[in-house]
Amino acid sequence: VSWIGIWVVYLLKTSSILSSIGIEEREKRSLVVGSLTAVVGFLIAGLFEVNFYDSEVCMLLYFIMAIPFVVEEGSDYRFSDNKLHKARGRNPSKAY
Repeated sequence: VSWIGIWVVYLLKTSSILSSIGIEEREKRSLVVGSLTAVVGFLIAGLFEVNFYDSEVCMLLYFIMAIPFVVEEGSDYRFSDNKLHKARGRNPSKAY
């Protein structure tokens, strides 16, 4: 039951991240949708083959699962002139 709960929480959180991203931000949306699709594909493949004990596959899955959270965390920042800036125009490297 807890194993299913983990996946339900992950899918709900990823869906909320996807709905919070605007339609004009195609790169971010594609990363989240790609991650979600890969995880669902892994779960469907698990119905036919046991691949959860393969450590390389699990590490790749964990990496792919983290992508939506990185997209969500990095949404306050933008790149311009090869420098990272806060979306409100402040520089994140300065101490406030």
